[in-house]
Amino acid sequence: MKESARQNNLDVIRIVAAMVVIFGHSFPLNGLGAPPGFLTNGVHALGVKIFFTLSGFLIAQSWSSDPHLLRFFARRALRLFPALAVVLLLSALVLGPSVTTVPLRAYFADEQVWRYLGNISLNIT
Repeated sequence: MKESARQNNLDVIRIVAAMVVIFGHSFPLNGLGAPPGFLTNGVHALGVKIFFTLSGFLIAQSWSSDPHLLRFFARRALRLFPALAVVLLLSALVLGPSVTTVPLRAYFADEQVWRYLGNISLNIT
């Protein structure tokens, strides 16, 4: 997409919303108690709601620009599944072994590690 074709501030709003989520999560992580908020929502919950609302608008815009079911799902899958695969592989094969308290042989022998990788097929475990 050409840069001139994007004349909006949605990316800025999404970045701010993501930073608000991080800010809200910093309170309990630093032992500062509950984060500030509005009404019954913590600031981090508001950031998540803003982020997902904007994402919903962008997904609707994607459908509106080309309302062909197979192409729409193919584009969504090509956007989501590569990142999901990377996160699953890194968390199971890099992060898990680096933070586990069990011997690596036992970690990799555990069937839950390998079932976790089944999440790529949306078989949530």
